[in-house]
Amino acid sequence: MGIFKEDLLSFGRLLDREIEVRLLPEEFRRLFPDFEVQLTGNLMRIRGRRRGFFRRGFEFRAGGEERVYRTEEGDVGVYLRVIDPSGLEELLRTEGVSLEGESLKLSLLKVLEGNELYGRVPEELRRKLQPLRYSIGEGYLSLFLRVSR
Repeated sequence: MGIFKEDLLSFGRLLDREIEVRLLPEEFRRLFPDFEVQLTGNLMRIRGRRRGFFRRGFEFRAGGEERVYRTEEGDVGVYLRVIDPSGLEELLRTEGVSLEGESLKLSLLKVLEGNELYGRVPEELRRKLQPLRYSIGEGYLSLFLRVSR
């Protein structure tokens, strides 16, 4: 499937504009199938159970930072400031999650792929999307993207 005239017109309107993609806690199930994600007022809580004989529960808490990233392979993600490290070792076993200094590096590509708005973006334009910033609101994480030239 190629780029059609309508796509080119849409692309022209999208250049240098911000696109807000709201990610809901249900969409985070792709990244964290065994955990529950709650998003409230600049805070992300991830609840789950530890692996092992005694399956005690944990609640990991992280706050929003202004840093986002995009790799050359097309991965898009955010950095979260670790507030409460309980359960961090469980999260680090998950693909797309790593620790860089004091911040948790969280890949959002799997979450984005399941989002309806991101799904409507033509494949050719997805490579040109650059993350600008993100914010955590009541019940959602907003990722702001821009189409680069």
